[in-house]
Amino acid sequence: MQPITQEPITKSDANRSVSWRAWGAWIIFLGACGAVGWLMTGPAPRPAPAAQFPDPPPYVVRDDVARSSLERRAAAALTRGDVGTAAVLFDRQATDDPGNVRPAVGLVLARWKRDGATRSIAALDRIGTENPREPWVTLERGLARVVVSAPDATTVLKSALRAARNRSGQFDVARIADDVLHPTVAPGYPPMLVRAVDSSRPAEHQLIVSMDVAVLAGDRLRASQLAEQARTSQSQPTTALLVAREVAAFTKDRPLQTLAALANIRDSAPAGPDRAMASLHHAMVEIWVRGPERARPELERIARDSSNGRWARQADALVAALSKRA
Repeated sequence: MQPITQEPITKSDANRSVSWRAWGAWIIFLGACGAVGWLMTGPAPRPAPAAQFPDPPPYVVRDDVARSSLERRAAAALTRGDVGTAAVLFDRQATDDPGNVRPAVGLVLARWKRDGATRSIAALDRIGTENPREPWVTLERGLARVVVSAPDATTVLKSALRAARNRSGQFDVARIADDVLHPTVAPGYPPMLVRAVDSSRPAEHQLIVSMDVAVLAGDRLRASQLAEQARTSQSQPTTALLVAREVAAFTKDRPLQTLAALANIRDSAPAGPDRAMASLHHAMVEIWVRGPERARPELERIARDSSNGRWARQADALVAALSKRA
């Protein structure tokens, strides 16, 4: 058997060994540094997702705009997402009516996705600065802020509401601003069904007529002023005036106040048409504040008693309407 012999280690072999040991030490050192860095800072951040622009706010078409107008057609195109058509139509409207500020707002909304929310809101603010007496522009500025959850959205919408209520012909703008500010209350306002003939006192007739006109027109500022006048100028008012006064004074800031006041009038009124009148209006405000199902039992009670006259017929019509919507 051949003896086992060991080859002699040459100088080059020794150098290679030292070299590999050195590289290994560096790799271990760098790995340790990386581990410490990861522990201190966490994993490397992922690439940020592509920017997601929110949808533009709605373009509010005023109540007095003709159905076949360029503005309504442009607004409809904007609603269905056809921004190209909307931009063309708003541009045509601007050419046909150069003094009208609305197409400029429409063009900003048509370019919202292209320009982004920040630039679009800045553009709307510039239009607002150039048209400080136009509540509709302030409304659109507020709606744009709602879309991006801007902290000043409520402030701008309240400004639009105040300005619109103080200007004749802007009641639709005021109503929309009020609706957006109070999303838990039904849109619009409860109607007033009381008429002058429901009062036995001629001195109350004109006041009831005036409140009815203001409520029907959506002039909430005038309605509240007349309600206050009725509260201070009439001694021993009839049930009709009391009911009309509370409906005219309705405000979305304090809807439960109107509901409670009408309940008190209902419970204090003599049985028969007067109580039915107050009860019907209480039920209608209930629809606005708490929903139709809460109001249905009261409406059905009024409708069942034929001695309630026209209030029973109106309650029955409301129950039928609610059943169709259900």
